[in-house]
This record gives sequence, C-alpha cells and structure tokens, in this order.
Amino acid sequence: MWLDDVIADAHAALLNDAEAEPGRRLLSERGVPQEQWIRERLGFAHRPVKACSREFARWSGSSFSRRLVFPLYSTLGGVIGLQTRPTTEKFYQTYIEPALKIHPVLFGLPNALPVIWDTRQVVIVEGVFDQLAMTRHGIANAVAVMTANVPVASRVFFSRYTRRVTALLDMDKPGRVGASRLQQAALREESYTVVIPTYSAHDPDDWCKSGRVHEIQHLLQHTHRVV
Repeated sequence: MWLDDVIADAHAALLNDAEAEPGRRLLSERGVPQEQWIRERLGFAHRPVKACSREFARWSGSSFSRRLVFPLYSTLGGVIGLQTRPTTEKFYQTYIEPALKIHPVLFGLPNALPVIWDTRQVVIVEGVFDQLAMTRHGIANAVAVMTANVPVASRVFFSRYTRRVTALLDMDKPGRVGASRLQQAALREESYTVVIPTYSAHDPDDWCKSGRVHEIQHLLQHTHRVV
C-alpha cells in the first residue's frame, strides 16, 4: 500500500537525510533515543509524496512538509495513517485513510499489542511523546490516543482486547473530561473497567522527566494477567 511507502521514505529520511536534522534535534531534545526512532519507525517529511490517494494529496499540502512523522497501525500490522508535528511548534495533524477508519487509532500499537493481549490491560496516554516516555520507562502496554475524546473504534478495541484500561490522559480539563467519558462508556458496555488515576504532573512525559518513575511503577503495579 502507498502508505507503507510513505512511512518507509520518511523513516529513511529521519535516519539519513541532512534535511531531517531539525527532526532529529527535536527528538533528542525530548529525550527520545535513536533506538525508539527505529522501533516505532518514526520519520521526517521533507519532500512531496508522488504516489498517494486523492484525500492524502489534499491533506498533505498543508500538513506534511518539514514535520516529524508518527506512523499509525492497525491490529493486523498494516499502516492506516500517520500523525505529523512541526519542529517549531506544538501542533499535530492526523491523517487516516478513509477506508480504514474502522480500526482503532492508537500510536505504538504493534509493539504494545502482545503485552496487552497477555495481560488484558492497556495504559492509554494522550500524545505520542507521552507514549514514548512511558515505554522508555518499562510500561510496555502503553499506547497513545490522538485525542482526549476517545473514538468508538478505539473503545471497541478495548472491549475486545482488554479487561482494564488505565487512562493516564493529561491532567487538564479536556483530559479529565475525556477519561470520564471513556469510563462512562465502559460502564454501559460492561466489558472492561476504566481506571482514572491522578498524578502530580501535567502529562506522563513531564511526570517521567521529573524523575519520579517509581510513582508510575507503583501506580501501575496492578498490571498482571486478568482472566
């Protein structure tokens, strides 16, 4: 699929191209090591995409130039879309191939999926840098939602794959509201439980950078097999 080629080209650019230096610098400043660039196939967009869908061509004109690229995968391992971020400001744009919108939109899913399936638990955070920080500190079942208002397809994934969702969304109003809505939806569906901890930081990335990793590990010590 053409999306696979887009991700592969952007990943190669991040690793090798001189034009991608702003992306490499931002990742390094945010504490993301090169092994995570490779593990998650992060990329950098620096030239137009020739083979793509009509929808992506319209979207990419204003959302794909000189930006970091974060790939998004389905539960089957195929690329369903991507999220981009400029190197000069905190502003994200997400593209999902229209025919593939039935899949959950979760960053970090391929590497987290075996642990999620084994433990029947998932930790959700709000944003790719939060997910990258959590996995660096050993939280292998962490995935990132693209918005605090978790969409239906992701909730369906939780109901099928998990028994417990720990919602570590941002500690601001949108994050708290989004976590509460997810919890109410889980209560209606009666197939999984949503836990909403409070923690002493704005978001998990800041929490990890504070050096209080033991607090996170203590908070998530319930991570074990659920049957």
